[in-house]
Amino acid sequence: MKKRLLVFGGTGAIAGALARSFQKNGWQVVAATRSSRPRAATKTLRWITYDPLAANADHKVLDRHSPFHAVCWAQGANINDSIYDVRPDAHLDIYKANCLFNVVTLNVLLRRKLLAKNARLCVISSIWQTIARQNKLSYSMSKAALQGFVL
Repeated sequence: MKKRLLVFGGTGAIAGALARSFQKNGWQVVAATRSSRPRAATKTLRWITYDPLAANADHKVLDRHSPFHAVCWAQGANINDSIYDVRPDAHLDIYKANCLFNVVTLNVLLRRKLLAKNARLCVISSIWQTIARQNKLSYSMSKAALQGFVL
């Protein structure tokens, strides 16, 4: 059986590069996207639509592709804001996309026993939190919260 990578944020540039790299190394890749229509599957790449935060989230879509030998969270969101112009609804959306998404998906993977023995987990994050803090309030706060997830 080929090793299998589950990558969240499948339509993004980082996830795309990861998928290509893993495929070149003989892995089967399952690329998950929350809202985009999945692209055509190939022999080593499967696309799924999966939004764990949706009221009607279909967790069984993960079951069909498990076990996962590696999981990479490369999804997320970003906005420009500061303490002077923060919008609470947008701030909460950033937290959900950058933090709660990861917590819920890992919970689902563990509860449903979808990880292979010794599976590797990786959260891809950005360095924007240390470079552009003045106009990245919500983003920076979500990345600070994410540190609690990975420690």
